[in-house]
Amino acid sequence: MRSTLALLFCMVAWSDYLGNPGADGKHVIEAIGLYRADANPYAMLSSNVVSVQTPITILVGSILGLEAVGWRMLTVIGGCALAYLTVLLARLPRPHSVVVFVLLVCFPVMDYTVSLGNLTLIVGGLIALSVERFQRGEVEAAAMIAAFACCLKPLMLPWFFYLAAQGWRPMAAGICVAGPLVMLSAGLLPEWLASVSSWRPVWDGVENLATMRWMPSWLFPIASALLGLACSRWRVDHAPVLAVAGGLVLSPVVWEHYTLLLLPALGYGVGLDSEDR
Repeated sequence: MRSTLALLFCMVAWSDYLGNPGADGKHVIEAIGLYRADANPYAMLSSNVVSVQTPITILVGSILGLEAVGWRMLTVIGGCALAYLTVLLARLPRPHSVVVFVLLVCFPVMDYTVSLGNLTLIVGGLIALSVERFQRGEVEAAAMIAAFACCLKPLMLPWFFYLAAQGWRPMAAGICVAGPLVMLSAGLLPEWLASVSSWRPVWDGVENLATMRWMPSWLFPIASALLGLACSRWRVDHAPVLAVAGGLVLSPVVWEHYTLLLLPALGYGVGLDSEDR
């Protein structure tokens, strides 16, 4: 009941955007359309927004048959889940939780990301759900959700490696999700890797909308694995917070709306502190 009311509130708050997929969403829908027509979107589209979408995002969108309305609904549901689960992770009392949820929905970065129709909202909702499952002790389910989220946007690889390091079952669960998706989208991987390697943080002549880090792209998975493993061996309650937040620190490319991915880590940390009081 509460989650339904939360979704309805988000749909009302973001009603201005429900009629179109957003600037980023339009590029994704165009790429999905080309893929369904047996064309290679990475070879035919030069947009930076397309090049940072993984082949699995385009594959899943094609399987779901996403059009403009479907993409917009997914981003709204993702944003709602991200805000709702962040409050749930924080374990706030009822009056405070409602206020914090409303503030998150009205947060300018959240509203801006919804207007773009950006994939970050969907990934953020999945990561928040993964952290919530982990908080409940369901590590295998958390690993499966995290693996799917990383297939869509690899930013959260440290969190997946942290879960995989908990034992062979979480690792196997994640591989069972990611493995088939990677194999099904293997035909697009060479072109995608080539487009990412040549990507620059320039959009319509405006620089500094994205931050390019010193770390090369090929080193990111290795650094993520090392950080996830280190966090799993670091026996402190807040180690998962570092594993989630570490993705933004290590990622070769970070846009301002990626900061929304820190919300699950923030909620989890607040929840731990509330247990200590």
